[in-house]
Amino acid sequence: MFAPNGVKAGSGLPGGCTRDIVHRFYQEQYQIDGGKQDRYVTGSDAAGLTMGTYDTRTTPVYRYLHQSGAPKYVVADHFFQAAFGGSFLNHQYLVAAQAPTYTCVDTAAVCSANDLHSVVDTNGMPTTYPLYSPTSTVKDAQLTQACAQGTTNPSVACGDNAVNTIQPLSQPFAPGTIPAKRLQVDDATTAKNIGDTMTAADVSWNWYSGGWDNAAGNTTGLGWTNGATPGTCADPNAIPGNYPYCPDKLFQFHHQPLNYFSNYAEGGPGRSHLQDEKNFIASAQGGTLPQVSFVKPVGEENEHPGYASTTNGESHLVDLLKAVTSGPQAKDTLVVVTYDEFGGQWDHVSPPSAATGAPAGTTDLYGPGTRIPALVVSAGLPHSGVAKTTFDTTSIMATIERGFGAAAVATRDASVSDLRSTLTAAGVSLNPPPPRDPGRSPQPRWPAGAPLGSTRLVGSVRGHPSRPGARENGSHEGCRGRSTPGLRPPQDSRPGLCAPSAGDPAGDRRPHLPAGRRPDGLQQPGHRAPSGADSPHERDRRLRLRAASARQRSP
Repeated sequence: MFAPNGVKAGSGLPGGCTRDIVHRFYQEQYQIDGGKQDRYVTGSDAAGLTMGTYDTRTTPVYRYLHQSGAPKYVVADHFFQAAFGGSFLNHQYLVAAQAPTYTCVDTAAVCSANDLHSVVDTNGMPTTYPLYSPTSTVKDAQLTQACAQGTTNPSVACGDNAVNTIQPLSQPFAPGTIPAKRLQVDDATTAKNIGDTMTAADVSWNWYSGGWDNAAGNTTGLGWTNGATPGTCADPNAIPGNYPYCPDKLFQFHHQPLNYFSNYAEGGPGRSHLQDEKNFIASAQGGTLPQVSFVKPVGEENEHPGYASTTNGESHLVDLLKAVTSGPQAKDTLVVVTYDEFGGQWDHVSPPSAATGAPAGTTDLYGPGTRIPALVVSAGLPHSGVAKTTFDTTSIMATIERGFGAAAVATRDASVSDLRSTLTAAGVSLNPPPPRDPGRSPQPRWPAGAPLGSTRLVGSVRGHPSRPGARENGSHEGCRGRSTPGLRPPQDSRPGLCAPSAGDPAGDRRPHLPAGRRPDGLQQPGHRAPSGADSPHERDRRLRLRAASARQRSP
């Protein structure tokens, strides 16, 4: 069900669910107020609810990670959402580290009648709220404000970039959305996302999404639940009328960032990398996970306020973690769990900015935004810990790129810190990778002076986050999906020998990568030690990087 004003405790989902809270591009910049963090209430449709919290100790993930025999974890307590605003843009930063440029694909008349540019006032605000009245005529839309107009505010971003929720041109998209209100980025000739660069570097990977087979019309897929009668979406939870596209009523189309790129659109050459979450679970249990996996839960399980709950979403996250940590690749997989964005909730820590001395290239007119929860989890970590390094969502991309020698996609991912320091915080001794063997699958490669062993990465991206110390009370934070990228340490390696991980798209935990896995999510063929299989080099070689990104909230 969708309940924008929440669900009372005792009815609906376990524990009830708080209302959704606005989390959009221009609003968040107003709320942050140049790092003062003092406008979250006045810049919101939910006013005081933005200050709510959850008691982290009562949540399913906390209880799981603190029970006997649980995997160790690292809290990344300076992890920020890469971009201002909501799920759409932060999922784009998870895979592309930049805002996509919109080009209308309809007729000139239709495009003109459907101008998607925002209009902001002198404070950079695009709308009215209970405690805020704009200083001029405003419009809260899908794109940035247009440049060089009489209404253009020079203090915030302008142009033709999509920054708030917009539907993809390719299926699956929200039924009934006209082409003029949909987006596709052409990456056929130029790599524009981490999927393109991983493929070019021969890194095995997949993006796994809850409800994907139903939404994408994959009638023979593991996740298909709509029966065998052509023309009929048989699942009662499906949106009917467009068979074979039978998306769950809470499937979040804008949480599928790679579907916005031509390489992964329906009929595109990379489409097979987009798979159902059921495939991820089967691969984790069967020991066939790729080097990098992104896992995104379906709406009911992504913790998004207004239509999901923290209890439901976190219980699902625990199931995902158990699937990885109890599988054959557990010892060489690192899992990164994070949220796509802040869900409209206040935080006291100012995001990095040029004014605070952030390194060149790590900030711009699009972010980073509010701090979000992020965890790195692995069965191979010596102990739990806290990492103080400043990260943002694109740190997941940076980890994959530097670990496997893939090219950077944009300025942000080329400039931010990768996730290696989360491993040292857990007591991992980072060793240099072995010499590259042309006859084997790609080995993680790290810059000089930055020793790191090979690893597999799984990233789970969830919706709105809980705060690092306490979960947000507002539906936003507690009811959103997250991203959980993960890395694994190598099998048969000494404890703690592993490399960093990725995400999804945005935070809670990070996995490891199993040995012998290919970038497409399949096991690397012939990945066996020739001789001296117990040597340090061979142990290092068996580390792989896997990023599994699951769950994010929608705006």
